[in-house]
Amino acid sequence: MARKTAPAPEPEEAERDYAAYATKDINGKAEAYSEWIEELTGYEPDPRSVMLAVNLHMEFQGSDEWRNDERNPRSDAGKKARAAANGAETEKAPAKSKTPAKTAAKAPARRGRQPAAKAPAKGQAAKRPASGRRGRQPASAEAPY
Repeated sequence: MARKTAPAPEPEEAERDYAAYATKDINGKAEAYSEWIEELTGYEPDPRSVMLAVNLHMEFQGSDEWRNDERNPRSDAGKKARAAANGAETEKAPAKSKTPAKTAAKAPARRGRQPAAKAPAKGQAAKRPASGRRGRQPASAEAPY
């Protein structure tokens, strides 16, 4: 019987050298993206800035700086800043109820898969398509083209 080996220890997360991104050659994708932005908007962005933004976007979103930024609507600081901007600094708005109102006339139509059709009653066989084959049509004598 083979022995199980212990999993390799995870390497500690090393600090990334983000300055290296600024010195990389501008790739074709960044150039094409810059030209596309200019065609759409009329604004001529710097291809290096476009490349940096694309490459570092996910790093930024996962950073502590963004998690704690007041411009981030999901951060505590962002929620406080929005509340202050809306004049609700001292008042707290009532929480919205997650239950539907009793005056609602009808629930919205369901999306996604619909429930399966009911099974035929006992003793009755399910109806088959007239051709006897599901999903395929019988071959015709003449070619369709």
